[in-house]
Amino acid sequence: PSSTAPSASAPVLATPLAQATVEAIATNAPSASVPLTIQTQTDTLAPSSPAPPPSAALTPPAAVTAVSPPTPAVQPGVVLIPSGPFWMGASPADGQAAANEKPAHLVDESAFYIDQYEVTNAAYGQCVAAGACQAPKGVYSPQSPELAFGNPALDDLPVVFVNQGMASQYCVWQGKRLPFEAEWEKAARGSADQRIYPWGNTWEGEKANAAEKNPRLVPVATFGQSGCSPFGVCNMSGNAAEWIADFYGTNFYADSIRAVFAPSLIHDPVNWDSGSGRFVIRGGSFKSTPFDARISRRAAQSGADVVDDVGFRCAKSVAGL
Repeated sequence: PSSTAPSASAPVLATPLAQATVEAIATNAPSASVPLTIQTQTDTLAPSSPAPPPSAALTPPAAVTAVSPPTPAVQPGVVLIPSGPFWMGASPADGQAAANEKPAHLVDESAFYIDQYEVTNAAYGQCVAAGACQAPKGVYSPQSPELAFGNPALDDLPVVFVNQGMASQYCVWQGKRLPFEAEWEKAARGSADQRIYPWGNTWEGEKANAAEKNPRLVPVATFGQSGCSPFGVCNMSGNAAEWIADFYGTNFYADSIRAVFAPSLIHDPVNWDSGSGRFVIRGGSFKSTPFDARISRRAAQSGADVVDDVGFRCAKSVAGL
């Protein structure tokens, strides 16, 4: 995955995904019914009063309360991420951060569920067998000469060679959806601090499949809990990079902040503006350097692409899709 040029149009913050919108995601197309206004997933419109003067600044809460990792909910392998604020974007301590990761800002995210690991070949194969999903469009990887998908010996590897629409379709079949960018980042970072990696501020190669330690994908549970986030969500750095529901916007963070009125927090931001023509990719892969495996690293990919190191995991709002 690689970064892309800035989007010429400002992002749109979308409402919760109704069924029609979920179907639109599954086919890689934005819903025509989404109004071109600033909204949040909670369906709360921005106030109609005049915007504050340029000198006004957002006033964040005095502190972000730490949250203990919750017990997996709904089904094995699914983690509940509680509602509340977290820091999104590059840590001030991260001297490598790119411009599209800034400014760091507090986001108040509603509770949601997210898969503990990436979707595996075995899990995706069940959807293919049910006739609800397309088989991966490529099954040969130079890093693994075996046929990965459909090979029982490689069932526990993350499924790859799926485009964004195929990933979405699988999640819909599961009664879920792809995670939004803010959800993914909260699940990876936790809500207590602005850490650079899921485990802290220093790269620890033994906790992730990245930085050329392995030249291929590995089974999703290879690292156990050692590299998981404070919420217990694993492989958020390395192994397979992950498709996200949001369209990519270089200036999405800055535009999100300008869309709210001080001292309000940003609630459940979603970029549904298709101006860039690309979707967000998160998490880095087995090909990534420590720089690309950072939590705040944002990359983009055409939704039609199938790549040998991009997979996905699913999410679901507590209140519904």
